[in-house]
Order: sequence, then structure tokens, then C-alpha cells
Amino acid sequence: MRPEPVPNIVEISKDGTLIAEPVEVLTFSVDVGDESDRKMMIFVSHEGIVMDVYENDLQLGTTGMMYDEWADWVLKD
Repeated sequence: MRPEPVPNIVEISKDGTLIAEPVEVLTFSVDVGDESDRKMMIFVSHEGIVMDVYENDLQLGTTGMMYDEWADWVLKD
């Protein structure tokens, strides 16, 4: 399955100047794979990764970290 880019979100100040550069965010929807109807939405940006778990359109939980935090987590013990 190929990820879908999310439309760029850009902040514009009141005087019309650009506050934040547009970024591309890739999203994936994954079936958790157990006997439930849970799905995981995964958002990947230049800053890090966020994962949300949903069941029947109800968000059950979320977690996310910047890439340096993920690297520390992967390397711990």
C-alpha cells in the first residue's frame, strides 16, 4: 500500500507572511491484525512519527516522538 501525502499545512500571519514552511506528512492506515476492529493511523513527517489507535471511529490512544527520541527508545536496554 502506497502512503498518501496529507495536504500541506502552512501558518500565515495576519500581515500575510509565512510563519512555518509547508511540510509533507505521509499517512498510513493499518489493520491491527487481531480479532477487534482496531485500526492504527501512522503519521510520518520530517519531525517524527505519531501513531493513533481507533476502534469504530473512536480514538483509543495516541503516541508520538521526534526521531531522536525514537532512536533513544530503540537503543535502550
